Amino acid sequence: MENADTVLVIGTTGEIMPASELPYIAKTRGAKIIEINIEPSNYTNKITDIFLNDKATVATEKLEKNFN
Repeated sequence: MENADTVLVIGTTGEIMPASELPYIAKTRGAKIIEINIEPSNYTNKITDIFLNDKATVATEKLEKNFN
């Protein structure tokens, strides 16, 4: 996380420690946070740069099409 440029946060509420701290570590080091979730999480209005409001399978398929 300390060296990440971009972090995908997929399908989590952001409540379970210590894993929930990882996106915050990346953000403080300048990473962009892309969140894929069906509902807003603890990250959405705090550190998320791009929020994709969709199911993980749908959103990742859309991302794959755009990057291939």
